[in-house]
Amino acid sequence: MWAAFFAYTLIVAFFIQLIVLPYFFSQWHAGDGLLIGGDWLGYHTRAVELAEKIHSQGWRAWTLRPGGQAPAGIAGAIYALTIPNPWALIPLNAVLHATAALVLLLILQFFIPNWRLAIWAVLPFFLYPSTLLWTTQILKDGYSIAGFLLFLYGWLSLVRLETWKRVRWLPILPLVWLLLGAFLIWIVRPYMLQMAQSIGAGLALLLTGVFLYRAVKEGLSWPKAIMGTVLLWGIVASLSLATHLGGKVIYQEVPIEAEAAAEAVKRVWQGSKWLPGVLENYFYTLAVVREGSRLGYPDAASNIDTDIAFNKASDVIAYSPRATQIAFFSPFPRQWFDSGSLPTTTLMRRVSAVEMIGVWVALIFLPYALWHWRRRPEFWVLASFCFGMMVAYGLVIANVGSLYRVRYGFLMTLVTLGIAGGLSAYQRWSCRSRAKHNSVLDP
Repeated sequence: MWAAFFAYTLIVAFFIQLIVLPYFFSQWHAGDGLLIGGDWLGYHTRAVELAEKIHSQGWRAWTLRPGGQAPAGIAGAIYALTIPNPWALIPLNAVLHATAALVLLLILQFFIPNWRLAIWAVLPFFLYPSTLLWTTQILKDGYSIAGFLLFLYGWLSLVRLETWKRVRWLPILPLVWLLLGAFLIWIVRPYMLQMAQSIGAGLALLLTGVFLYRAVKEGLSWPKAIMGTVLLWGIVASLSLATHLGGKVIYQEVPIEAEAAAEAVKRVWQGSKWLPGVLENYFYTLAVVREGSRLGYPDAASNIDTDIAFNKASDVIAYSPRATQIAFFSPFPRQWFDSGSLPTTTLMRRVSAVEMIGVWVALIFLPYALWHWRRRPEFWVLASFCFGMMVAYGLVIANVGSLYRVRYGFLMTLVTLGIAGGLSAYQRWSCRSRAKHNSVLDP
């Protein structure tokens, strides 16, 4: 299955870079298979410069994040080994996208064991046109989406009762997937681990009770129950190797420096006496990142709520319902037919209209999935991570275009789960219909 995902992504990406853009949409072509406008142009320029330095000075000149951008560092290394052209990155992009699709399929099989049925729920994630941005261009999203799904797959595997009954002592493979996912996230978006750590801490608290219940009621041995609890808390703590829970902004994708945004928030921030220091720092961090986002691109056509700033923790809480609405449902219909700042962004608005209709239809079935799998801890882990990450991004990103990309892995995982819920409902209805029909024919 992975090979099919990889081959399809590879062929389509080469076709778009080498044929579609240069010959059919040359007015959108910036050269070298890249679209006009977008961060990928700057990444490509930095990567070419880095490759030239490597050729002249050796590999000691290589750095992971030239100008703070890991995609440029990775591209620079590949350019130095091959040729300085974006098509040299397509195999890596295809590996990341194919891996993400396969891991999502494996996650879904925790709920729908039949892979032939589960794959229908995964296809929107894999085939949506917006994925072409990170399979044909140079962006962070391919790394972070694959990383998040691997991280999530590791968490879900560690939570499953079947995993602990199958192993003698320590489940090594889930730890490998989790750490590999965390590493991919850290490469491009270290602050995302900070967000995941906060959600993971809350989940570890709840899952402690789950493991104790399993030891009492479900036959899990006490040593394994204790090991599972310690392991989950250890994972949360180990993420501090790359970040700090509720601490400083370690890295962010905003065009003004984190220090400048922090200074702007510091001048107006009103501390809360009722909050613990860790939570106060977390809310302050959200305020800093939002400040950078809302002021960074003042002329962007897809900006939203740029007049909203956070001056205290209660501001963050009060804005959360609106942030949830934006995270799940934007771009809204009134934005579908507006013009973007570039022809390519105008096209993306039209594409997003079609994609969002599919998203909304799938999310209709999410409540059924919640009810159907309500007794499965894996469901709550999956939903909590995706929902928590989406709301956090909705709080801090004041640009729908940026949010559309960074939320993709979280939103489409929930979309996949919604489709799975719809398929399960259909199967259940079919079984009841056949049973009723058979009882009528054979009383």
